[in-house]
Amino acid sequence: MPLAGGEYSCLNCSINTGGSGGCILSRWLDADDAVVVANAMLIIIGRSLNMLKSQIEAQSKVFEETGGFSERLTVKRIEAREKDKPPSPNCPLCGKPMRQRKSAKGNFWGCSTFPECKGTRPA
Repeated sequence: MPLAGGEYSCLNCSINTGGSGGCILSRWLDADDAVVVANAMLIIIGRSLNMLKSQIEAQSKVFEETGGFSERLTVKRIEAREKDKPPSPNCPLCGKPMRQRKSAKGNFWGCSTFPECKGTRPA
């Protein structure tokens, strides 16, 4: 990035020079050849994109750990609720776990894959 007096600064100065503040790409940014300057800019842009990518990955990891969107919160709440419950029986027809259901006739166990499987068991 151009600064006052024709000097340049890039996002990687402290990394590339060990904190001295001078950009190792500045001599190429000051070159008379436009191709050399363009290549130096491409290097700076590429490094900047890599830094942004690592920041986005770190933030998305934190976002996921804190629950994410409200749709994910519902899934997490259901998982937390089911941890404390005793294990459910397996479906007599397909062998998948069953869920406790409610109907007008009372509580019962129904297959978690309903409507594909219609296995039931009394509660």
